Amino acid sequence: MSPSRAAGAAAGDLPRRSLLLLGLALPALAASGCSAGDAAPRGWNRVLADDVSLLVRNDWEHSPAQDGLALFTDLWREDGGAGQVVAVGTARTASAANALQEGIAALRAALPGFRVASASATAERSGTTIAYLDVASASPDLTGGRLWALAAEGVCAVVLLGAARPDAENRRIVEDSLRLETLSGAPRLAEDWARVGRGATTLGVPRTWSITGAVHGSERWLASWADADPDGFARALVVLCPDTGKQSAVDALAQIEADDVAGALPGFQRAGEPSRLDIGEDDVSALRLAFTYAAPATATAASTAAPRDAEAGTGVLWVLQRNGTDNAAATVSAVQLALARGADESVVEAMEASLWLIPED
Repeated sequence: MSPSRAAGAAAGDLPRRSLLLLGLALPALAASGCSAGDAAPRGWNRVLADDVSLLVRNDWEHSPAQDGLALFTDLWREDGGAGQVVAVGTARTASAANALQEGIAALRAALPGFRVASASATAERSGTTIAYLDVASASPDLTGGRLWALAAEGVCAVVLLGAARPDAENRRIVEDSLRLETLSGAPRLAEDWARVGRGATTLGVPRTWSITGAVHGSERWLASWADADPDGFARALVVLCPDTGKQSAVDALAQIEADDVAGALPGFQRAGEPSRLDIGEDDVSALRLAFTYAAPATATAASTAAPRDAEAGTGVLWVLQRNGTDNAAATVSAVQLALARGADESVVEAMEASLWLIPED
């Protein structure tokens, strides 16, 4: 299960649209999915929710799945338009066929007039078994969609793509991108932590933390997770930038620090000089900068890159660089963790040890 949906912001109602049922034919899946090294289509980015990796559109909002949608934990939602929705969850079985039935049961309990709209099919892709079928419902929010179940190495997950007006091209992109990321070389996480990520950058967060999505008004911090109360009070907040747009970790750190000093992180001050960090990957270099800050009492996890606290807090900025090969440009990403005063600082060491870039194929 991914970080807690109960403490996060509610996913909210989806836009209302007219009924549109899917056809019954199920084309075969592509034999191989996109890898982390493949360029995502313009406007799309790879996300990681626990062990499930897939492409979603950059402008789809990430939030916890609704409480009534059992089994699913993470949700990405289009704001308006055809109301595209992606939901991801971890199944309690090791069989793709059984996981598909778990997904059907969860959707039948949550959606009025739910029905299976096609026969199921199964495909093998790079050691992963994928079972899938089309679904439909009488809900104007989700008139049709496709449900997939993925199983490999004892890990099993379900993914739903649904919409008020299903889009065949969106379905093709999501379907072709689906895979389980067991990340055998990545640092092992404690049982009460989950691996999350965006692009090639992954990290661990406590499962009790909330999904807080992109930082409001920021073009840099596209994903975040927080130790937060239902009212938005955050004791800790970690934000992720999958691509800083800079050519080196040094340049990216300098730009983020300058923005934080200028007000992105109120009261930002260095707590020492940047230091180099070894995360255990030969082609990855990393920098670490500790800092203090003073967030205003009116701030919330949804509106700033820091927890809300009237007194000084602490934090760490990590910048990761996969060195370019064959004249390819380096990819530079960043993760920033801010803790309110009195928060459990052991999370810093655990999160730092969890940092990992998905290797390029």
